[in-house]
Amino acid sequence: MRAARFAPRRILTSSLVALALSACAGKPDAIAFVTVDPTQPGNFVQAGYIGFSHEWGQAQLLMGDPAIGVNPIYRQLVKNLAAHGGGPVSIRVGGSTTDRTGAPRPNTVTPLARLYDDLSAPAPTVSFILGVNLGADDVGLATRQAKAYLEGMPPGSVQAIEVGNEPDTYESQGHRRAGWGWAGYMADFHEWTQSIKKAVPDGPKFTGPANAGFPGTPPAEGMPASDFGTTEGLTQLLSTEKDVIGFVTQHAYTGGSSACGGAPAPGFLLEPGSATEDPKLVRPLVALARGGVKPYRIGEMNSILCAGEPGISDAFEAALWTADVLFEYAAAGVVGVNLHTNNWNALRGWDISGAFLFDVPEAQYTASATEVAPPEGNTFTADYQLRKVLPAYYGLWFFTEATSNQGQILPVTLETTANLKAWATLDSSTGDVYVAIINKDQTATGTVRMIVPGYPLGRVKRLLAPSFSATEGITFGGQTFDGSTDGNPVGTEQSEDVQSKQNGVFEIVVAPTSAVLLQARR
Repeated sequence: MRAARFAPRRILTSSLVALALSACAGKPDAIAFVTVDPTQPGNFVQAGYIGFSHEWGQAQLLMGDPAIGVNPIYRQLVKNLAAHGGGPVSIRVGGSTTDRTGAPRPNTVTPLARLYDDLSAPAPTVSFILGVNLGADDVGLATRQAKAYLEGMPPGSVQAIEVGNEPDTYESQGHRRAGWGWAGYMADFHEWTQSIKKAVPDGPKFTGPANAGFPGTPPAEGMPASDFGTTEGLTQLLSTEKDVIGFVTQHAYTGGSSACGGAPAPGFLLEPGSATEDPKLVRPLVALARGGVKPYRIGEMNSILCAGEPGISDAFEAALWTADVLFEYAAAGVVGVNLHTNNWNALRGWDISGAFLFDVPEAQYTASATEVAPPEGNTFTADYQLRKVLPAYYGLWFFTEATSNQGQILPVTLETTANLKAWATLDSSTGDVYVAIINKDQTATGTVRMIVPGYPLGRVKRLLAPSFSATEGITFGGQTFDGSTDGNPVGTEQSEDVQSKQNGVFEIVVAPTSAVLLQARR
């Protein structure tokens, strides 16, 4: 694991220093001191920041073929994440199946199109990134796919066409001959995009390179370090393909599972570097893309590669990690993150590293044409039933409220010896400040003193579980999805009204491996 990175601290103005010293005086029981500067808002959390990534076949299985019956629970779970003004949820359909797809079937995109239509009032709640096959080395196939996809989708629903999936692994996987490399990718990308543009002149722009590994790092255990997407390569792509590139994409996984050579232990996602290492690598690439006036997106991301690790990816530590890493990417200037989530996968059966799981009708399985067989012990049901909302979803849910109305990241100064993070955003629509405390420490508990100058009133919601290894009993603001049948949270929302002891000084007790969200008001 790479060394952890610590964010630089902001120098406070003299008035804030005085307030901080006053608040800290005689308070030895505090485990952290947090100071927020509401006067210096930074990056917006962009519209459509939150997203999912589904494999071809699994996307249709999750959404439901309208000729059989759509999945209303999936729709509700998407709506939950759009409820705080973050803009449409991005849904990328691609992954490794992209480069194994053939000619589209008549019902390939009808589940996607119906989802868009169902969630379009009063404004679109989803948008799509759709992958076409580059790995087969057949530009005609990719062109036919793009044409069929776009003709079958509602106008404006497709944000971009993704050309291939993880081309930095093509030589290892046998998709291309040895020596093809970045130059070969660039030539193919140009040929594919020009062919698709000719077939669909009014279509959306394209995205790539969708690399598996960051430059200089191996995409997975046993693979050579990636030489794709370096600063030189990205500069070339942004220059020669600037007219067709809509945004740049990269994939990111924190570590490998035991299914593919890794050996993560419980608590792995609580380690500081698990949330900081990849965002650190992305910063220079984001800056380069911005220089080319192109957004940079993490188009596929999850905790642990190769379908996750039992006891880690499906445990509460994944909720804390998800919320934290989303903040890290937003602070780095990334415009969005798509959490890779499917119902089933070939390695683990049920997709324990995803956001949610469903029991499905057999007819939907047949119609989806997924290449993944049902997991052992699967029982088909008469209609869609919610099997499980997984911890990563709670992290997404926490983050969407903490960044309400595409909030702006605020400077935060954190003083602590605990494994604890602090983030803050400004909701420009309401003027409220949200302060998220993510305590990934397994033992540290006590008061966190937060200073939000000029904000005397507050409300606190807590993200809790019986332990960091818990797979059930997770709550946010007293609500849970345990026992939910329709995708709505169960229970009455609980919050704590708090008033600052001085003008903007709050004292909040934080438990080990938990998170709190303070909504501070003037």
